[in-house]
Amino acid sequence: MSRAATPPGPLFAKAAVFATLSLQGLVLPQVAHAEGGNSAGLGAQDMQSSTDLYVDITQVGEAIRWQGTGSVTVYSPGGSSLTTLSNNQSYTTTNTGGLGAYRLDVGSDQNGDWDVRVRRGTVTQTGRLFSYRWDFDTGSFSSDNSFNGSFYALVPGGANVQPGAIGAHDGVIEFKADGWSGYIWTLTANSSGLPATNGRSLPYSGNGPDPVSEYRIYVNPPAIATYDIIEPIVTGVVYGAGTEDCDFVVPGSAEGTFTFTSNVDGVYHIVCDLNDDGFFDITSDTDLHILGDAVPGENVILWPGVDNTGGTIPNGEYDCQIQLSVGEFHYSAQDVETSYEGFRLFAVSSGGVRTGLPMFWNDADVQDDAVNMPSPTSVEGLETSGPNGVYSGTYAAAASPNVNARSWGNFVASGAAFGDGKGNDAFMDTYTYLDIVVSGNLTVSVDDGTTDTDSDSIPDYEEACYTGTDPYDEDSDGDGIDDGDEIDVTNTDPLDADTDDDGLTDGNEFLVRGTDPLDPDTDGDGLTDGQEVGVTTPVPGGFSDVLNVPFVGTDTGPGSPWAPDGDSGATTTNPKDLDTDDDGLLDGEEDADLDGAKDADETRADHADTDGDGVQDGTELGLELADIGPDTDTGVFQPDLDPTSTTFPLDDDSDDDGLLDGEEDLDGNGRWDGNQPGLVDDETDPNLIDTDDDGASDQAEGGTGVGAPDTDGDGRIDAIDICTGDDTTGDVDDDGVCGNLDDCPTDPLKTDPGQCGCDALDTDSDTDGTADCNDQCVDDPGKTAPGQCGCGVADTDSDTDGTADCNDQCDNDPAKIEPGQCGCGTPDTDADTDGTPDCLDQCVDDPAKTEPGQCGCGVADTDLITRRHRRLQRPVRRRPQRPRGQCGCGIADTDSDTDSTADCNDQCDDARQDRARSVWMRRRRHRLRHRRHARLPRPVRRRSRQDRAWSVRMRHRRHRLRHRRYR
Repeated sequence: MSRAATPPGPLFAKAAVFATLSLQGLVLPQVAHAEGGNSAGLGAQDMQSSTDLYVDITQVGEAIRWQGTGSVTVYSPGGSSLTTLSNNQSYTTTNTGGLGAYRLDVGSDQNGDWDVRVRRGTVTQTGRLFSYRWDFDTGSFSSDNSFNGSFYALVPGGANVQPGAIGAHDGVIEFKADGWSGYIWTLTANSSGLPATNGRSLPYSGNGPDPVSEYRIYVNPPAIATYDIIEPIVTGVVYGAGTEDCDFVVPGSAEGTFTFTSNVDGVYHIVCDLNDDGFFDITSDTDLHILGDAVPGENVILWPGVDNTGGTIPNGEYDCQIQLSVGEFHYSAQDVETSYEGFRLFAVSSGGVRTGLPMFWNDADVQDDAVNMPSPTSVEGLETSGPNGVYSGTYAAAASPNVNARSWGNFVASGAAFGDGKGNDAFMDTYTYLDIVVSGNLTVSVDDGTTDTDSDSIPDYEEACYTGTDPYDEDSDGDGIDDGDEIDVTNTDPLDADTDDDGLTDGNEFLVRGTDPLDPDTDGDGLTDGQEVGVTTPVPGGFSDVLNVPFVGTDTGPGSPWAPDGDSGATTTNPKDLDTDDDGLLDGEEDADLDGAKDADETRADHADTDGDGVQDGTELGLELADIGPDTDTGVFQPDLDPTSTTFPLDDDSDDDGLLDGEEDLDGNGRWDGNQPGLVDDETDPNLIDTDDDGASDQAEGGTGVGAPDTDGDGRIDAIDICTGDDTTGDVDDDGVCGNLDDCPTDPLKTDPGQCGCDALDTDSDTDGTADCNDQCVDDPGKTAPGQCGCGVADTDSDTDGTADCNDQCDNDPAKIEPGQCGCGTPDTDADTDGTPDCLDQCVDDPAKTEPGQCGCGVADTDLITRRHRRLQRPVRRRPQRPRGQCGCGIADTDSDTDSTADCNDQCDDARQDRARSVWMRRRRHRLRHRRHARLPRPVRRRSRQDRAWSVRMRHRRHRLRHRRYR
């Protein structure tokens, strides 16, 4: 870095003090009387206020004492501000702060003596003071102001537990400096160095990257250290890429992963020998080095296939290994121009024993700024430590640059304005570990993604990582199809010689037979392709030719379609044809048990006529064109023209008459054609021993075909001719009756005329015994003619009056067919012949009257003035004539308001207007009736016969008198 020089006077004074205290640090590394400042060899290193100091408090009541410039603020382990201490002041801890690390916030740069102590009573406790980041300003680049003391890093020992807590495992590494000069410099410690650098040193421009301040750096061996670490164990080390966990990686395209199992919290190093020198160098860019934190359990690290610098690695195979360390420790020093003679690293035991450790570094990114170290060394500091590191040697040995010490730079005279060397404006990383375990070697193949060694159109990395095929064998499963074609063309499995498990290799199916290597039954007839061609043994598995990649053959396990041919190839069929023999029956139907063999109860799938009788199997079983599939050749198949009659395809003589079915069915069409006039192929029925039922079998009568006998020369062979004697007419109509005995010789359905005559069927649709030809009601079994009611309705006459019920309105009255005036069941008799039937005539014997009237039946109701009345001359006092009714003759006694007073006498004939009058009239009549009834009753006497006669005469007299008055 750059900085203006400090006036030399005070520096020389400090140097003298520093020399004395430095000697104390070498002789008595664990100073008992003090913790910081001069007593720790830091006298010439002015601590900057940016340094946060910490002290461990392990017992409540311990006191923290500050001595130095300015004040410090004390914070509890929980972060609470507790107090501020000035020079020579102390703070005694209480339960408020508790136990743990107390932070001291230094308010001022310390350009003079400073000291921090922890006391328990009067006893100073050592190993308590630490910082995560030490910042110093020496004011010079010279050796006079360099640091020649030690720091002690508390590093984890394999368990992720905070220092001082129960279960913690940790160790201590001493940083022993000799000639550490940097003017303004910083020291931090962590497990992995600078971020994402894999332990490399880097230039520093003031912007970072800043190293993580992870580990505690003490000025004395820490009191809380356990000094016991867990031995690291690494297992399950593998490298894998793609779905097949191959050993390939394609930089920038296909990534891979390193996987291992750790028993500790530690640091892993993945190292690959890229330069093939046999060394796994974690400090050189010629080898791959990946650094990171390991956790207990499985660790998976992704690798994109590039080297330490992000560059592409040449194609090839490389050995790699996993290194797992515990207590790994990186010192990251910022802006330290010189380390000469150099610093060393030692493991510190609980008993204070120091053991030298190997130191590793990679300064490739800063080496261009390196300068020669002071004489007599006069060489640059090493760019790397080498694969084995630089061993720190024994504690008592002197530091030797590039031999046992990490060294670089050249002191600049005191007062110089600028420093130089590779440590200037740089982070210098140096690391070591307390214990490490190294795995066995792994082989990783780097490929650019274009290599196709076996020329099967699949890159090697893809075969190894994704398809699992042999990148050095174009046909890994040896089935005759290249791996690339199996993936891109046939879609078969390049590691399965029989993808569909039918007993035929994929190549045999695709390239030779044309069957589907993905379908065990290409034609879908129920038989596997292998069975149809006669395969009896499955395709075996094996290994590829070069890398011995395993492949499988025919799967014969449960659920597999594999089945061997049952007759070892004695009968074979076409695996691409559902009906190999074109007889209309599918191969799987003929081989019903699908075993590939022709069993006794099965027809042959490879021969259309199993029994050899001249008729195809499908025809014998009654198959028509509508029953066959597209694979049956209609040019070969003979459909059955009469599927109602079938024969047995496994019996060449179904009717056992001595003639083959094909000898009887000469054209093999499944139909008995019988007589064929003018032809020589008259046929017998293959289902009948004696087709013409004449008592002689078809064979006995000479059979069929050319030369078959025709005794009567009627053109019909004897086997189907029942007229073989003197009847030369024969059975023309084929009805089984010779012509001389057949009254309908040309009607094959009749031998006598019957009801309808020849050539007309005596069909009786309603089974009433009358043929339809004579039946006017063909669907009415009860009638042959419509009758009175028509077909379908019975002519029932319930009352037997000659008129059917359908036309009789009085179907239960034999005397009537309609109700008339008196209704059904009553005659319309008119005894007096007056035109009114007796049922309506009250005077049945009086032709002049239909009701009694005033005078009764038989007496006319005549109204005449007698002659005697006309002769009377005496004056008669006449009463006012009182016409009949209220209104008199000729006027209706209409009572519109129903008040019992006719309108002719009612001036208020409107009911609404005369309601009051009507009421009054009713009341008046009531009073009159009451008055009459109130009279005393007269004595009643029983009238004699004379009295009654007298009463009659008196009634007649009154009648005459009334008549006279009204006249």
